[in-house]
Amino acid sequence: AVPMAGAVGAGAMSLAQKSVAAVTSGAGPPSAPAQQEQDEDPTVKVAEAITRPLLHGPLPDDKKPLAGNLVHYPFGAGVGGLYGGLAGVMPRVTAARGLLFGAAVWRS
Repeated sequence: AVPMAGAVGAGAMSLAQKSVAAVTSGAGPPSAPAQQEQDEDPTVKVAEAITRPLLHGPLPDDKKPLAGNLVHYPFGAGVGGLYGGLAGVMPRVTAARGLLFGAAVWRS
């Protein structure tokens, strides 16, 4: 049940990030290519690191959203499982209903 909650949390996080991006997309000057790569979603960066050796090159732009999701949701489920396991042996991780644990994972 806890891994499923982690996957649901990952979905909520994705929706929140898309909402913020939609509101702030017109703010500021256009990004240079180097800045765009730096701003790329971390899950896409992980997917690219995994697939680059297999594809012998970069991940195609049209595949990046799917690849990012294939990293994002299993990671969220794994973190949910980790949280559930830790909560059983270290109840203090449930302080603030897991808010501090989630913030620590998000900031890493």
